[in-house]
Amino acid sequence: MLALLCWATALQGVIAQAPREFGGVLLSGLGGAVWFRQRRFFKRAIIIPGVVTDYKTLESRQERFRKEAVSRGFKPSGNEVISFGARRETPMYAPVVQFEFDGQMRQITGTVYSSSKPKMGAAVKVGVDPQNIEDARILSKFSFGAVFFVIGLFLLAAAVYVRLAGIS
Repeated sequence: MLALLCWATALQGVIAQAPREFGGVLLSGLGGAVWFRQRRFFKRAIIIPGVVTDYKTLESRQERFRKEAVSRGFKPSGNEVISFGARRETPMYAPVVQFEFDGQMRQITGTVYSSSKPKMGAAVKVGVDPQNIEDARILSKFSFGAVFFVIGLFLLAAAVYVRLAGIS
């Protein structure tokens, strides 16, 4: 824990000395790379229909800590505080999609979790890599990579404006 604190303090010092543009360049670069990879995958993928058949639950941090404590022999009375810090009390859900490819029924779990349960029986599109049929992804119009790319560009533009305008 002490090593993590020292690392975070050192990183904070480096960031404080870095130009303002660094954050925008980093965020837009990483977001752009993720977005580019996603677009490249779906350009070569075979798009087929799929159906949401189930969902995977990502438990809240509080619930995971409680289960771990119980598994180690702790007997909670219900009034204990098991963890500190920010808590996400609601579970998150990712869709489990079933689709047919090459005559076989296959199943994948989405990588994006939401606080609302996926609608059972909803039709979705699935992209399957023809060179690696184990690589299948749910097609979505939303891209986190694109969002981070745009936010990074905005931060970069704001930092350049501040620098050129002489605002400190």
